[in-house]
Amino acid sequence: MFCFCLSGTYTISAQSISGGFKTGLNFSRFDGEQINDANGNSLESFDNSTGFHIGAIVNFNLTDYFGFRTELLYSQKGTSYIYDGPSYLRLYNENLSQNVVLDGNRRYSVNINNSYVDIPVMAYFRVGRIEVSAGVNAAVLLGSRASGELAFRDVKTPLGQNLDDIIISIDANYFQDEYQVQDFLDPGSLLIQNGAYVVPKTIGAYYDANDSDENLFNRLDLGLNAQLAFYLNKGLFLGLRMNYGLTDVTNESQDVDYQALNQSGQVELRDDFDQNISFQVSIGFSF
Repeated sequence: MFCFCLSGTYTISAQSISGGFKTGLNFSRFDGEQINDANGNSLESFDNSTGFHIGAIVNFNLTDYFGFRTELLYSQKGTSYIYDGPSYLRLYNENLSQNVVLDGNRRYSVNINNSYVDIPVMAYFRVGRIEVSAGVNAAVLLGSRASGELAFRDVKTPLGQNLDDIIISIDANYFQDEYQVQDFLDPGSLLIQNGAYVVPKTIGAYYDANDSDENLFNRLDLGLNAQLAFYLNKGLFLGLRMNYGLTDVTNESQDVDYQALNQSGQVELRDDFDQNISFQVSIGFSF
């Protein structure tokens, strides 16, 4: 009798908790206040970036129709960011003892790829092959990279001299790169303006930045999830999920306004609220 009861308890426990896995694509971008010019025209844009996710599922099945689910996912989110408008560019001489600030029009274009560990906790309700679920999501940022190009045109020196366009590659690691001058990854040609100044071929994350030990992106992100899933059979499913960020992904101490420097010649900082918005298309199996 004791063995029978023990066996029954084990069966109930095994039926109440199950596992699985999933993988798929992320389509994500930032959403936030944008920099405008004097006429109210936007100088910034955030477009979709594509990444992937993969990870494990744990289901807590309360009934045949209702339960709770948590997941542990590696998830790539980001955005394609462009600033296109009036701006400045600071250049340094070879021994870094002098610098010059040029005026012109900047087109700063980067694809940002942020790698997170996502931990969603959701309640689900299933009828037949259709399942709807919703809940919260906590995400920890593991790494943050970007690549792209800075094109500086209509260039003028402080004395009004016109210069050729300056094209600089961007290779940014937001958790490893250091402030400004250390980001001359590959010095290029010399530009003459009351001396010789280095035009870098490649810059890192904080060339145009605040002199701070802070990183641009915050480590923790919180959000809400909603998902619709269709089960092809008892375990195999296709899912569409929206993740809506509730916290600011950018750190105010490094959120730079590219339009102009302040009266002291230092960068202006912005207190924008930039949030993650992402859609996940998944295929998975729940045991």
